[in-house]
Amino acid sequence: RPGLYLVGVEPNRVMAQTAAQWYDQVISCPVEEADLSAGFDLINCGDLMEHLRNPWGTLHRFRALLREGGYLVLSIPNAGHWTVVRDLLQGKFQYVPLGIQCIGHLRWFTESSILQALSCAGFRVDRMGRQQLAPTPQGERFIQDMKDLGRGDEASLRTNELTIRAVKE
Repeated sequence: RPGLYLVGVEPNRVMAQTAAQWYDQVISCPVEEADLSAGFDLINCGDLMEHLRNPWGTLHRFRALLREGGYLVLSIPNAGHWTVVRDLLQGKFQYVPLGIQCIGHLRWFTESSILQALSCAGFRVDRMGRQQLAPTPQGERFIQDMKDLGRGDEASLRTNELTIRAVKE
């Protein structure tokens, strides 16, 4: 598209080289270390925040990089998903190669904690989507039990990933 300039940040050099064919510029380093200039219309973070040492500081930095009225779009696993809540109630937390409890995650967010982090960083959420995969029969019973006990928000328990669009205020 004319007038569109895409900048990517990717710490993995092989993936950065692969991405270079679709981007105008690819910076190969951790996003916290990337030398970026302000003036972005949109910053897109697909499953990034949970991998950062200081996601709260990074949200403030992203806000500074955006133009007034610019958008931050992110997807983030929901630590309030029924599988995580159930395991925690049973005293378990099992790291796995991929997914909500991925061994590469340094931080975990629930719907309320990511919304609070965005608000504190100066963003207003204007769209939010929920990826909700059908639970197992045991999961369905657990969700219903939590609801019946008044101990869980059904939408949050069913949501494994949140997709959020927030505007710089």
